[in-house]
Amino acid sequence: MTLAGTAALRRNGGDALMLEIANAPDAARSDAELGVFRKAVHVVASPRGIAFVYGQRAEAFEWDDIRSIDVRRRSVIVRAEAIRHAVVQTKAGTEVRRSAERFVFPFRLALDDVVEPSLSDVFARVLEEMRTRAFSVHGTAWHEYQNAMERIQGEFADQDDQVLPIAAAGLLLAFGLMGTILVAALVNAASARAVPPGAFAIGDRIGALDPRSIIAGFAFASLLAGWVLRLALGRHALVWARGVARGWHRTGSRATDVAVRQLGRTLLGTSSAAAILLLAFLTFWPNIAATTLVDPSGVRNEVLLPFVSVDESWRNVVELSRVDASSSLDRPGVRIRFADGREVATYRHELGGGSEGQLFELANRWWAANR
Repeated sequence: MTLAGTAALRRNGGDALMLEIANAPDAARSDAELGVFRKAVHVVASPRGIAFVYGQRAEAFEWDDIRSIDVRRRSVIVRAEAIRHAVVQTKAGTEVRRSAERFVFPFRLALDDVVEPSLSDVFARVLEEMRTRAFSVHGTAWHEYQNAMERIQGEFADQDDQVLPIAAAGLLLAFGLMGTILVAALVNAASARAVPPGAFAIGDRIGALDPRSIIAGFAFASLLAGWVLRLALGRHALVWARGVARGWHRTGSRATDVAVRQLGRTLLGTSSAAAILLLAFLTFWPNIAATTLVDPSGVRNEVLLPFVSVDESWRNVVELSRVDASSSLDRPGVRIRFADGREVATYRHELGGGSEGQLFELANRWWAANR
């Protein structure tokens, strides 16, 4: 990782300060996740200063530029202020203007690509000693940091066994199956609206096997299974989940190890699961918002928001026919076709307000009355 960081710094112009920090023998190096969106960053700190390397970019600061080092919400927050010089054109020629730029770097350290918030406090103490020129590789802060890293793997070894992966996978599967049924029921309840007297409603019901229901159900299961494990095991659940997500669990089978590692990452990915759940529910909006009503005035689309909808009168109908069932699992339907090419059919849709036969009989009367 040290060589990779050095190469990145050289590509960004070979800044002496960055290279000096990155190549210091007593530097503290760690991968981390930066900010709310968890951008991958490599943090390098030495008695000379601190550098943040992400992708092809890097920012380096001397300790005199660092204004504060805090720990908030289990994240290390480094605030820096650097003086920049810029050459600007004026009427008299050019001049150099100074400006103060402020930077804020909130990050959490990561071990094997998995965040470890418990390291924030000890790492912040190491940075603070470097900032105040009191750092030593034989000092208390450095030893506490090294011991904390070793303790993480030891705590995982104490919690790791063959039962927890089976229990976690069972919870995830059970909650996922229940979640798909629950999501479908909730969406159908939200889309159900009273049908006016003398009218028919054509809509769509969501089934448990709908891909959106499955995705939303298992995203909800990921959140719920993680909460249940934390409620039952407390902090040890997070220790175990982070350990298996790092690939520390070993069963002897590569396929099983990969599956357990993905299980741990699924249980830890609460923010991703919540985002997937929200997006899945948003895809249900067309089913919830839109309903087609057929009544004596014609066919109209009802929506819960003021979207543009096209209503058709019976004068524009060019065809009214029955549609036979294609198999024993289907039922016959009614199709209404309009002059502009649009059509409305009950085939493979949910019909409210009566049966297909009643709709076909009344629709013929309404159509005849408006010819």
